Amino acid sequence: MILDTRTRTMFCEDCHSAGRPFSGLRFVLYGYSRQGYYVKRSKGGIKGFTPHTVHLLRINGHDVVLEKICAVCGYLIKDKEDDDCTLTKVKSSIISMPHSDFNAMVIHADRNFGYKID
Repeated sequence: MILDTRTRTMFCEDCHSAGRPFSGLRFVLYGYSRQGYYVKRSKGGIKGFTPHTVHLLRINGHDVVLEKICAVCGYLIKDKEDDDCTLTKVKSSIISMPHSDFNAMVIHADRNFGYKID
């Protein structure tokens, strides 16, 4: 069961190796206020730093367990239109972090770092 979902900028080794993000690249964002997924296009950004969907899966004492999905290479986007498409998760990782670090990540939403939205 997913307890919370956010989109945050994180480093992705696969995207770094592929030179992403670049202009025109499509990626997935999760809109917290609307509780939904959106496909957007990039205007470029810092190599390797891409948006990631972060699902809070459980709390274990002082730690939290998260599923992290790169919004660029972690989803398969099946075309119709950008706002009307099918998303399939193809790659994710499970990570653990202290609850205090998770709270800081939730509070700090730097929308100007890493990638730019068209």
